[in-house]
Amino acid sequence: MTCLRPLLLTASPPGGHGVGQIYMDSLCRHMSPRAGLVAALLAQGDRWNLPADLEPRETVRLNRRYESVYRPLRGPLGEAAARAGVRFRLQPHVRRLTVQATNAGRNAGVDAVIAVLESPAVMLMAARLADELSVPLFSLVWDVPEHVLPLLGHTGGSSQPLKRGFDDALRRSARVAVMSDAMQRRFVNDYGSRCVILRQPIADAWPRDRPAADRSPDKDFLIGFAGSVTARDEMELLCRALDSVNWTLAGRRVRLRVFGLRYVCQAQTARWIEYRGYVPDTADVVAGLSDCDVLFLPQPFGPQGRPFAEFSFPTKFTTYLAAQRPLLILAPPHSALADFCRQHELPVVCDQLREATVLDQLQRLASDPDLVAEIEQRLQAVADSEFRPPLFRDRIREWLSTDPAATAPVRDTSRICVTSEAAASR
Repeated sequence: MTCLRPLLLTASPPGGHGVGQIYMDSLCRHMSPRAGLVAALLAQGDRWNLPADLEPRETVRLNRRYESVYRPLRGPLGEAAARAGVRFRLQPHVRRLTVQATNAGRNAGVDAVIAVLESPAVMLMAARLADELSVPLFSLVWDVPEHVLPLLGHTGGSSQPLKRGFDDALRRSARVAVMSDAMQRRFVNDYGSRCVILRQPIADAWPRDRPAADRSPDKDFLIGFAGSVTARDEMELLCRALDSVNWTLAGRRVRLRVFGLRYVCQAQTARWIEYRGYVPDTADVVAGLSDCDVLFLPQPFGPQGRPFAEFSFPTKFTTYLAAQRPLLILAPPHSALADFCRQHELPVVCDQLREATVLDQLQRLASDPDLVAEIEQRLQAVADSEFRPPLFRDRIREWLSTDPAATAPVRDTSRICVTSEAAASR
């Protein structure tokens, strides 16, 4: 029986640079069989190296251009220029990329397209590429377009054709992998999609059974943070709350340990921030976080951040679970993360954007070891039930199922399958 040999279309090809590449690396390692062709949409200067320990596969590099808005002026003229930029620069470029990817896919004999709808070009290409190849399309959505497109400046008429491309991809998809229950409900209602929640798992290779944190009064109280700062105001609120107590909790000096490619700090008082920068190996990040007393995970409260908070699920949650330390989550009640915590009865969420509330929770964590033990126990239960590789593999198989009733019209679907053999873990 012939098995699925997909073309993987993504601006975050499997690798080790950035959250997207790390997620795709994990995905490819748990797919069985693995991708037959990686079509990597990369700008000039983008860093990408296919991990040497992944089995050999074909790759094609697609030139990523014209995705940021073209708006040389403000007002109506600027808006007209933005729309023209999409119509006369981005869309023709995407047509050329589609021809390139189609030819590469035919030469590789692919049987499906897996598209990560993370960029305007992929949104425009996904359904068209699957049609040209006459194969099923399986989409993966990390963030809704209302979050992705404004980051590239598309807020008016220029966003409309890009959103239509996203809509076409969702309607064309046999199944859609999503990050949250809220995203699943929306796509079912809006597109009739068959959705599978596919959150990044805790890799077996990451450190486990770490020793308990040293909570001696003469030791610093460490607050850990890792990843992109997608909630800058909320991160600053934490620092202001600590400013109010001179960065001291329960008689211990407080340090904030930050892992990430970029962290902007502006302060008029002394702050104890230990910036570790970008660490390419997630196992090293997990080890660094496991030394902390509490891990801080903020989500945006403001209206501009609502699409992200409501529908996305932070990948750093998986990294935090692996570190086996108590969490302090600052997230609005409507966020996907707060909803997940309510479902699993995790007492770790501040849903009020108030310094006093955050400080009160930190004081409790710094002074109540029984509370810390309870939180760690509950988090471990969630890690075991929701974030282990076997469940991830099961959900990949469900996502890439070839149930004829769930598949869009394709060429000879009876010969496409996904095996149950587990791929090697990270």
